[in-house]
Amino acid sequence: MRKNRIAAAGMLAAAGVALLGVQPAGADTTGPIDLGTLPGGTESRAVDISETGVVVGEATTAAGETHAVRWGVDHAISQLGTLPGSTWSTAVDVDDTGAVIVGVAELSGQRRPVRWDATGEITALQLLPGGVRGEVAEVNASGVAVGHSSAADGRTHAVKWSADGTVTDLGFLPGGTYTSVGQSVTDRASSINDAGVVVGAVYTPDAKIHAVRWDADGTISELAPPAAGRAWANLVNDAGDVVGSFQPGTAPTEAVRWTGTGASALSTAGRTYYDLVGLNESGVVVGNAVVSRWRYLALSWDAAGQLTELPPLAGDVSSVAVDVTASGSVVGNSESAGETDRAVRWTGGAIQELGAPAGSTSTSVVAANDGGAVVGYTVLPGFHAHAVLWPTS
Repeated sequence: MRKNRIAAAGMLAAAGVALLGVQPAGADTTGPIDLGTLPGGTESRAVDISETGVVVGEATTAAGETHAVRWGVDHAISQLGTLPGSTWSTAVDVDDTGAVIVGVAELSGQRRPVRWDATGEITALQLLPGGVRGEVAEVNASGVAVGHSSAADGRTHAVKWSADGTVTDLGFLPGGTYTSVGQSVTDRASSINDAGVVVGAVYTPDAKIHAVRWDADGTISELAPPAAGRAWANLVNDAGDVVGSFQPGTAPTEAVRWTGTGASALSTAGRTYYDLVGLNESGVVVGNAVVSRWRYLALSWDAAGQLTELPPLAGDVSSVAVDVTASGSVVGNSESAGETDRAVRWTGGAIQELGAPAGSTSTSVVAANDGGAVVGYTVLPGFHAHAVLWPTS
């Protein structure tokens, strides 16, 4: 699947990789598993899970700092180091095998993109000449990552990094880009598929943002929206389908899908569109609509664009989709009026509560792999969060 990645911030320190804990022997391997914390730490959060079951995220240390971490398929937690001189890092994405992890470290007050290999060795991903900050969004099966980097011109450029960390500026549409002294301009690469196709958004000289696609050889082309206006691409699957958002003039923002036959709006049946969060290889798209202030409704669209509303559990007031599996099951959260979350899965539109570790007061999903394993976090008494894994059922 392709999904919008979630990266949480924290204060981090320590370098190197050390085996620091394991799931207790005999632990349940079918229900929700509390993945625990680093020794002396009080919190952990999962961010993503590979197709092999490797989980990545972050955890606090005994000193109260936050470190990027990895949980192996045996649920053992390993601390991932940070850059020399840095005291902060977090994981953002993991490749299908679980061998390559990308994330962010903070150095001299600026965010820097990084990657860890299978041994846990950290590498700083290059910034563009003159750049001082950057972030990574996603990594594909070949270890090629995409994101953005600042540059000497003061702008933020869409970039990709090869497996050895070398950076490439993905460039602009023909005609150049928007430049304005004192005004921040941000181009971004947001997703890459296993063929090396990248999607994102760039500005043109008229100060408008445009959804774009870069082929594996770097050729850029515009993804024209269904109507004139602003557009940006969020996700691309291995079939080359792309989803994102567009805003025709001053009208509300809408969801859009681009395929080989062109662009088509994804209907929200009159509801206010909020975001798109997942796209699987069969073309199933998931996202959310706004129902009222701080209340949402999870949505999915099949490959033909047919909309399915995904309501919350009985008695709850809000539902939020966060990811979609290869089979089209949607995972997300159901929220009560008291803002307590419960982790859920929708299959064929029917909702199922995933359950929570003992003592949980609130449990939230953040990602799933194609096989249906789900990760997230639970809140325990004292407002401490622990990473949770729901294995494939």
